[in-house]
Amino acid sequence: MKNKEIKLFEKLFLSTEMYFNNSGYFLENKKAVNEGSSEECFISTFFNKKLEKEITFIFFPSKGKDVKNRITVGFAKIDSVGNISSMNIPKFLAYKELNRKIRYEDTEKYWFKVDPKRLEESIKEQLDKIIGLLNTDLYEIFTTKEWIDIPTHDPRDDY
Repeated sequence: MKNKEIKLFEKLFLSTEMYFNNSGYFLENKKAVNEGSSEECFISTFFNKKLEKEITFIFFPSKGKDVKNRITVGFAKIDSVGNISSMNIPKFLAYKELNRKIRYEDTEKYWFKVDPKRLEESIKEQLDKIIGLLNTDLYEIFTTKEWIDIPTHDPRDDY
C-alpha cells in the first residue's frame, strides 16, 4: 500500500506531465519503490527519444530512513551505443555558482526540500521551482542536444 504522502505527490505531479509532453518528453515509468518500508519512494521517469535524454523525479516522503522530505531531479543523456552521462539539478546549480569540482556539501542548499507540516503547498512550491529552473537555467540542456559534464569530487580521491 502506497504511503499517503506518495499518493499526494503522485496526484500533484500529474499536473506537470503535460509540461513534459509539450517539451518532447513522455512518461516512461512511474512507480512506488520499496512500498511499506523505510526506504519507500516514488520514481517517475520521462524520456525524450529525439534528444536521447531522460529526466527522473524521485520523491522521498518524511518516513524515509536516510533521505526524507525531498524531491530529487536527475538528467541522463543516453547515446546510441548505450553510454550514459548523468547530472542532477543541485549539482548543476552548484557548478554554475562555484565553477569548480563539486562536492556533496556544495549541493545541499539547492535541494528541493518538502515541509511535511505544509505538505501539499510545499510539494507544489518545489514542483513550480523545478519547472521554473527547467524554463530558465536548464532550458538549453532540457530542450536541446546540449549537455554539460560536471566535475564531481569523489571521496575516494582523498586516499
